[in-house]
Amino acid sequence: MKKFLCLTLIICFVFLVACNKRDEAVAEQLNSAIDANNSQQTLKCDYMLEISFGSGTVMYYANGNAAWDRENKTVNTFFNQTYLGASVVMENYFADGKMVSVENGSAITVERDGAVLVTKFPYFNLVKPNADSLVSTGSNIHGDYFSFELENTNELCENLIGGDIYALTTVIKKPQKDKTKYGNTSCVYTVSDNKVLSARYEFTVKLFDTPNGSANYTPPESEYTLDLKVVAKVSYTDFGEGVKIEKYSSPDEAK
Repeated sequence: MKKFLCLTLIICFVFLVACNKRDEAVAEQLNSAIDANNSQQTLKCDYMLEISFGSGTVMYYANGNAAWDRENKTVNTFFNQTYLGASVVMENYFADGKMVSVENGSAITVERDGAVLVTKFPYFNLVKPNADSLVSTGSNIHGDYFSFELENTNELCENLIGGDIYALTTVIKKPQKDKTKYGNTSCVYTVSDNKVLSARYEFTVKLFDTPNGSANYTPPESEYTLDLKVVAKVSYTDFGEGVKIEKYSSPDEAK
């Protein structure tokens, strides 16, 4: 009996060691591909961002493409954007510390920090998983996929949207930002030839307004909160020298 128990313990130990080594190899493969993307000087991608209410109705939707040169800190984005049913065509050109944003043909110029732009935006700088956060792996026709969860959703949300999510929700008049509740982010990366080909992020967020209560009535949470679901996708379409960054030309310059 003692020999049997001893043998069982040895088998369990060997199994655990083998699993740990496998997990380490999987994490190393994914992190190596992420590092390859994040160190690539020039990249181009297609992307999509959708924010919907808890009912499933879409509040905000954008899809388009982006290209950037990390070393020279130049960026282009071209996309269609729909917010509460109103659609616009957007173009952004960033170079020399200035962002020219063109909305339906009208341009404005603002100063931006190029270093922040190419390091914080998740498409330009892919997020790495924690060592113990890998959930599953597998393969499909596109390559190997890696599924994991992130806990710092609030930072990812701000970087994806490019600011405060409350700014998009006009129904909330007096936000209680300190009460905001973020769910964990579900992530799926697809890897091939030591590069990340695509990434998908999905999470929920509960926003809080200030309730209109009284001494005799405390409203339920459902009356002053807003549930949202955020889904973002990116597919990398070109790497390296094939990526061209366009410069902004005003209509007068084009004549």
